[in-house]
Amino acid sequence: MLTRPKFRPHLRVEVVPGEGVFLLSSGRHVLLRGRLYELLASRLNGQITVDDLCADLHGRASPAEVFFALGQLERKDFLCDGYGGLPEGQAALWSSQKVVPATAAKRLAEKPVCVRGLGVAVGPFSALLGALYVRTTDTGPADVVLTDDYLRDELADVNADALRANRPWLLVKPTGRQVWVGPLFRPGGTGCWACLAERLRANAPVPVYLRERNGHALTPVSDLAHTPATEQVALGLAANAVATWAVRGEVPELEGKVQTLDLPSWKLQDHVLPQLPFCSACGGGAVRSYARPELERRIKTFTNDGGHRSVRPEETIARYAHHVSPLTGALPLLERAATGGGDGVLHVYLAGNNMARPHKKLAHLRGDLRNMSAGKGTSDAQAKASGLCEGLERYSGVFRGDEPRRLARMEELGGAALSLSECLLFSATQYRERAARNATGSRFSFIPEPFDPASEIEWSPVWSLTRGAVRYLPTAFCYYDYPQPPETTYCVADSNGNAAGNTLEEAILQGFLELVERDSVALWWYNRVRRPRVDLASFEEPYIDRLAAFLRERGREFWALDLTSDLGIPVFATVCRRTGAKREQIVLGFGAHLDTRIALLRAVTEMNQMLSSPLLEAGEKDDPHADGETARWLATATATNQPYLVPTDAATTAATYPRAWTDDVREDVEFCRARVEREGLEMLVLDQTRPEVGLPVAKVIVPGLRHFWTRFAPGRLYDVPVRLGWLDRPLGEDELNPIPMFL
Repeated sequence: MLTRPKFRPHLRVEVVPGEGVFLLSSGRHVLLRGRLYELLASRLNGQITVDDLCADLHGRASPAEVFFALGQLERKDFLCDGYGGLPEGQAALWSSQKVVPATAAKRLAEKPVCVRGLGVAVGPFSALLGALYVRTTDTGPADVVLTDDYLRDELADVNADALRANRPWLLVKPTGRQVWVGPLFRPGGTGCWACLAERLRANAPVPVYLRERNGHALTPVSDLAHTPATEQVALGLAANAVATWAVRGEVPELEGKVQTLDLPSWKLQDHVLPQLPFCSACGGGAVRSYARPELERRIKTFTNDGGHRSVRPEETIARYAHHVSPLTGALPLLERAATGGGDGVLHVYLAGNNMARPHKKLAHLRGDLRNMSAGKGTSDAQAKASGLCEGLERYSGVFRGDEPRRLARMEELGGAALSLSECLLFSATQYRERAARNATGSRFSFIPEPFDPASEIEWSPVWSLTRGAVRYLPTAFCYYDYPQPPETTYCVADSNGNAAGNTLEEAILQGFLELVERDSVALWWYNRVRRPRVDLASFEEPYIDRLAAFLRERGREFWALDLTSDLGIPVFATVCRRTGAKREQIVLGFGAHLDTRIALLRAVTEMNQMLSSPLLEAGEKDDPHADGETARWLATATATNQPYLVPTDAATTAATYPRAWTDDVREDVEFCRARVEREGLEMLVLDQTRPEVGLPVAKVIVPGLRHFWTRFAPGRLYDVPVRLGWLDRPLGEDELNPIPMFL
């Protein structure tokens, strides 16, 4: 029982005689009915003891009634003991957070908070803390650091000291138009400052590039805009957070998070910071152990758009959207692309890429800034989920240093080593002419150094679904941005066969279907063979009808080609051109899937992705900012000078291919494995899932299947078109399409 009870200070007490006592608080109102509560209301002021209350109410209420009423109020958390030491407003603040004011006052007085400033004066902040009854000191290890730049070098020492002492600390940036509060770093429970710095640098490539080039840090652009008033707002928010930490011992809203407030717009955002396993400061920097992928039964629940999934796209977005942040995200942005009035039909999202390492050359920086991931679908939700997963797929495929691998020569691995040449498929002529061909600057036609089997390199384990055994591929083939000396760059990783999914099984299926799609495209494109048209009407797909009408209104038409190869898995190409114009600006889309309808829709929506490109805005004029194969194609290609884009008279319908898919994603993967093994090929999987992201990502490898970039070694590119009757004889390498596939 309380000694000198009073109503909690955050409660406003109003008595209406004969009706009861109203207790008012933010978001909650309570009515206490009964004469005794009316009698007690004015007497519960924290000055009167319970015994005095009973004496004062003698003759109007018995002690038992008084004790019962007080017990009821205490159980409902409406009362606390009388207190001193805090102003009424501050007492009410702590009381509203379910902290007894006396307890808050005790905790505020127990331990001083050490505030340190880096580029920011701490005096005004310490004064605010004092007004909140927070004791401060300028000696000892830092509990709170105020800084004008979260990437200051001195913060590395603060972080190292905190990790050694297992001591939490709070980082605050009160300067500029955007206030940053947090993270509250908790060693072992959240990412550390080095994790934060890694993400901040990756998401700010231009300032990092300028710092590397000019040798000094840049003041963040947002920090150029500030006034004394904005600084006071920032310091007030930070001071309140520190006081909360001192009283509650935790601030869950800031643990592992940066909260930003954009002062002109009053937009508040949370930026989640994960603990990075590869962090040299808190992650240990250890190489992860290899674990073979174990495929499980995965029942499909969504088969309408984009692929066959175990959950709907809205659930995928909800699960992984916190990885999007311009500060701490694996992706700096995810935004809907401008579609020129096609918002009801064209659904495309762009995802910015997290730069793994700083660039030393402007050309590389510009290239990466333009190289955004994109997602598409027949609905906004599917396109957004697709863009999110495409971006996280790209992030997960970047080499970080903690990936399982081993240093060896090829002969030391014996039969477990895979032939790199069977995966790259460059011809002897291409290697011989590599210097001249690479001088063109085409990223679609880059030819690396020939691989020297005697060289000692790092190899990554991949799992052979065909053999049920571990095999090895060069790590440089498996991961983007793997560091290699220019003179020994024997391969550069690309996205062929990389895919994300709600489960690993989904990722494997999508990655494999991409291999099939690009192999079929290569057979068609480089041999320049005409293929049957697809009877779009036979699919009875309302979305296709809406898209066709939308394109007609804008002077465009489109058709579809059947590119299905010997693997028997439906593959389609869509071709869209301007009508009645000198420049047809032909755009393409490709799709493959066991479900014929999904294969077609994937091709259609990939075409839509290209339709949203700013390059199409040039019309009949040259875009001075455009370069490369895509711009040349849009300016020069027509259905007349590229006749393989035009279908033959034969037609494929929705019923041409029997249903090959099941209700279980794992069974679909097994079906695909059987198809490639029927052709004497091997199916391998590299699990690229990043622990700090959690989205399943796989790279699927089938040596012998052809990338649709310029890979001209002997094999399927020449043999399959003849075997299928597309050509009478194999073409020579010099007869292949001179235009590289540019998607």
